[in-house]
Amino acid sequence: METPDDRRQFKRLDKPLTIDFGFIGESASIAGRNSFSGFVEDISLGGIRLLLREKYGKLYNMSLQGKRIKLSLPLSQFEHTIYTTGIIQWAKNTRERTDQLITLGVKFLDLGATDCHYLENYLSTSQGDHNLLWDLWKKEVKP
Repeated sequence: METPDDRRQFKRLDKPLTIDFGFIGESASIAGRNSFSGFVEDISLGGIRLLLREKYGKLYNMSLQGKRIKLSLPLSQFEHTIYTTGIIQWAKNTRERTDQLITLGVKFLDLGATDCHYLENYLSTSQGDHNLLWDLWKKEVKP
């Protein structure tokens, strides 16, 4: 039996990152917001699995599959941020205590050659946990 991993063009790796994204086109303002933040659960040259924690649940029951998004992926150790677009292939809603979690499967649509090079280098390093901690520190702690 074929698994989803067997159908993927690129192997996905558990490399945690923070990510910012927004919806494109008619969906530009969803749930009264233009941008969202989340965490990458796994990543490849073809796409990402993204986790959002929605305290107020504005996205929780929305149909997100097929929506186009613009992504910002900071690769701190390379002092480079990847800006690209993607399409949501699937969305899954779950609950954790009082928070609603949304997991999104996103396929990259236009990853440029330079960004692809940086992403390949990132995927070949073992700095994922360090990057996540650094990004969180810069976002939450640093003045």
